Amino acid sequence: MEKYSFDAGGVRVKYFVVKGTDGNVRTAFDACDVCGGSQGYSQRGSDVVCNKCSRNFKINALGSENLGGGCWPSFLEHKIEGNNVLIKKSDIVAGAFRFR
Repeated sequence: MEKYSFDAGGVRVKYFVVKGTDGNVRTAFDACDVCGGSQGYSQRGSDVVCNKCSRNFKINALGSENLGGGCWPSFLEHKIEGNNVLIKKSDIVAGAFRFR
């Protein structure tokens, strides 16, 4: 898991990039839809774990909107071009509310 941050008008927006056991890259805000952005996630093997509520998520299952409610790594769209993971600045800025 590689963690990054971006200054969006004075708000530090945190996000991460992680590779699943299937070889696919996943990206998410380092913030939970419920628990907020104060504590983020850690990687434990093939899972990411919410640092606030300790809920585990399979890395291979990340990369979708939270349709069921509850704790979930907040969706952050990306695309792959060659060996690069591309994330739109506008998508990062749109997630700033999670860190206020």
